[in-house]
Amino acid sequence: MDDTAFNQRISRNRRELARNRTTSRQFDARDSDLCPVRRSRRPGDEKTNRREDGKLMTEELQILSFTMILHAGNARSAAMESIQAAKKGDLALAQSKLEEANQESLQAHRAQTTLLQDEAKGLETPLSILLIHAQDHLMTAMTVRDLAVEMVELYTRLTRLEEKS
Repeated sequence: MDDTAFNQRISRNRRELARNRTTSRQFDARDSDLCPVRRSRRPGDEKTNRREDGKLMTEELQILSFTMILHAGNARSAAMESIQAAKKGDLALAQSKLEEANQESLQAHRAQTTLLQDEAKGLETPLSILLIHAQDHLMTAMTVRDLAVEMVELYTRLTRLEEKS
């Protein structure tokens, strides 16, 4: 069933429900044969992981959110470790940790980009606290990474000045 036919059936059901408001039981979309979640469970739909109404499946959204949290957390940790290494004078380790932070940030950013591309295609992304939390982790990790780059540079300059004197 295409989107137009699906929307027409939903509208027809809603009109019918509006006429029959005398029933004590409230309409629950999950009870309907039109439920997008049920319809998305047909064989072959697992590949796209999309409901037919264009919304992101909850499971895929959770996976993308946790992917962002995982990689953003790793990026933040690596950035903090780079600052600590630079503070101790181990500039090679500091640069290595910054590169690790960059790679982890890239992985988190790829998950975010997937969501942005889907929205640009017109697919609706349901808002969830988990997704907001993931975005917050990514933003914090990127900020810490940017500051770590600056701090490692400062420690590098400080180390060079101390070596000259």
